[in-house]
Amino acid sequence: MENHWIKSPCSEKCAGAISFVKKAQVRDHIASAKVMISSVGLYELVINEQKVGNRVLTPGFTSYNKRGIQYQKYDITDYLSSENTVRITVAPGWAVGYIGYAHNKEI
Repeated sequence: MENHWIKSPCSEKCAGAISFVKKAQVRDHIASAKVMISSVGLYELVINEQKVGNRVLTPGFTSYNKRGIQYQKYDITDYLSSENTVRITVAPGWAVGYIGYAHNKEI
């Protein structure tokens, strides 16, 4: 199995959230399916109109120069059916958006 980074279609910084949507079919029974996901900013993962996980503002504040990029791992087995729509919405956040009262950017 390969891992892939998904790149924004914006050539310059986008003003808001961007959604990536992929449709996928499952032909055989799946015993287990897991996804590892992160974002330099914020993300939300939705499979078949069901939000995956119970967190908001994921992945949370990170000191990127000390910890690297956090990721979360979810068991998505129960979210899948024979026809699937996966939507990942990403937005500016801790790393690339404004934060705090002083409107500091990209801390």
